[in-house]
Amino acid sequence: MWWPMCGRWSEGMCILFVAASILNVRVGTGHLDFVRVVLDLDGRPKAEVRAEGARIRIRLSGGASREWRERRVDHPPVSSVRWSRGEAEIVLNTPSRFRQFVLERPWRLVVDVRRPEGGARLCPGVEWRRERVGEAVVNVLRVDPKVAEVRPVLAGGGIRGRASVGVMAEREGAVAAVNGGYFDTKSGEVVGMLVLFREWFKSPDVGKSAFLVPPDGRPRVSRCRFVGAVRVGDTLFPLEGINVPQPASEALVAYNFRYGRKCPWSKVGATRVVVEGGVVRRVMIASRAIPIPRGGWVISATGRLGWRLASVAREGMEVKFFPRLEPGPGEGIHARGAGPMLVEGGREVVGEAIREERVGPQPNRRRARTAIGIDSRGRVLLVAVERVPGWSEGATLFELAEILRGLGAVKAMNLDGGGSTMMLARGEKLVEPEGGRERLVTDAIVVLPQRFSLREVADVPFALLAGVGV
Repeated sequence: MWWPMCGRWSEGMCILFVAASILNVRVGTGHLDFVRVVLDLDGRPKAEVRAEGARIRIRLSGGASREWRERRVDHPPVSSVRWSRGEAEIVLNTPSRFRQFVLERPWRLVVDVRRPEGGARLCPGVEWRRERVGEAVVNVLRVDPKVAEVRPVLAGGGIRGRASVGVMAEREGAVAAVNGGYFDTKSGEVVGMLVLFREWFKSPDVGKSAFLVPPDGRPRVSRCRFVGAVRVGDTLFPLEGINVPQPASEALVAYNFRYGRKCPWSKVGATRVVVEGGVVRRVMIASRAIPIPRGGWVISATGRLGWRLASVAREGMEVKFFPRLEPGPGEGIHARGAGPMLVEGGREVVGEAIREERVGPQPNRRRARTAIGIDSRGRVLLVAVERVPGWSEGATLFELAEILRGLGAVKAMNLDGGGSTMMLARGEKLVEPEGGRERLVTDAIVVLPQRFSLREVADVPFALLAGVGV
């Protein structure tokens, strides 16, 4: 295979239109994802880089010396490097993917050879490991939540917006990160539950599995359901959801400024109540979109609930929201929904979870996959399975569940996968994107040294975070 440009991972050959001789060879082993071989050159080279089995051969036009030198490396997959003035050979333990590029001032030819296996301690309480499981390359982050923090983050300030996992990780100062839950690829809107610092960005609208960080600071993966309520004056109403589409049937939903500037149109006439500063500001019957006050809410009710709300709500009335999850922590500090559940009670539950949760993207097809789990010691497992032909064949949801079980997970759920699958550590991409191009996503799960007490966050009044009284 011929590559017309440099810098892309390949297993074939690349012609670099450059010409020189080799002065020295250096090997860098400090990267997590690859071993770096640097050829110091005496000028602009012209080189052919070709994979031949377990060797990567480099031929330069220029140097003619046949005097060979050799350097032992013993950092898999690179065993040694041999070179003369006009040629070099990287000897591998096993065939691997590589990329090559040229740097100038001074001139250097760089070859990065991906590690099929490896591991490192990233910081206290955080370990990364890569290993082959069958035909798949599996990257695993194992995090002790007593020492490090694991939580979801958003690309932007609302439920719409996209960014790379790397941008979000850098912004948060994370030592590692993976992509998060599902999203609408057209609108960039979050799909599924999202709670950050006790603020509800979205209630569940797909699936029932969620990664939760409750006030006790012990993360969990659990099936749960939303059972919210809202009190207007002295009357309590069932709350169907937060920042979700308005159901056509009888239902009451609420929208805060995280949804956008306006609440959506209703297909049927709805009672709209504008809440600001924890009290009712306006009451109207309308199908049109209504502006959402920053720090406030718009309550939208249809059917008999709409007529009941219209008869009760009056300007100046106090409004209180009570969003909860059951069974579970009630009010979580952080939460991100996805699914389906992969492992429960230490056993694979993919089939029954798909039937119950009605979510499970291409369960029998091998794709790049991302998942999150909890082991018997309460540690968080973040897993990314690559799908790159010839390197890693990906996994079905059933195979992913077995991978999690093999890692010791007692509970685990699927996150967004395919072209969204990504893992980073120390700023390095540890996963090649499926299809060769990284997808921008709405959210990520980040790992960072614990910088504050979750109990302190739990004590912050919901009113300060959501703009209403508790």
